[in-house]
Amino acid sequence: MSIPNTTILIILTFSLYLPSKFETNSISYQNESILKGEKIYMEGIGSTELKIEAVSMGRSIPASIVTCASCHGQCGKGGEAQGMIVPDIRRASYLMRYSMGTNKILSEKEMNKKIKRLITLGINHDGKKVKSMMPKYTMSLKDMDYLLAYLEVLGNDEKCANE
Repeated sequence: MSIPNTTILIILTFSLYLPSKFETNSISYQNESILKGEKIYMEGIGSTELKIEAVSMGRSIPASIVTCASCHGQCGKGGEAQGMIVPDIRRASYLMRYSMGTNKILSEKEMNKKIKRLITLGINHDGKKVKSMMPKYTMSLKDMDYLLAYLEVLGNDEKCANE
């Protein structure tokens, strides 16, 4: 028994619109990463047994006491917090600050490397120590990846539309 060519064409055409298993898993993993990153940003709670710590002025305290959101805000816009000017850390704002005065456009990999250095070592995109009260955070590499995934979408949701 042979299958008519039109039937094969219809099946092939229809299959183009179905997500592959790989794509579905990738999207699912990406959403899971963003949700875990949001928990780190908002609550300072990681997904691994290694606790996230904030080190400030030589003291180590749980990141749940000094969360990213406590200074940068729920949407990452920054502003004034505890008497200090806190920078906007939304992706577009960070890129704009970095590229001012340069003609360089960062790749995702380069930008994430710079953000990791800032979060963990307190070194800004110019390679200089940050002169602020921002703590340096210690966390697992997995939690850092989750946080970076969330920072990529920070401020892009409905709750931040009016900020």
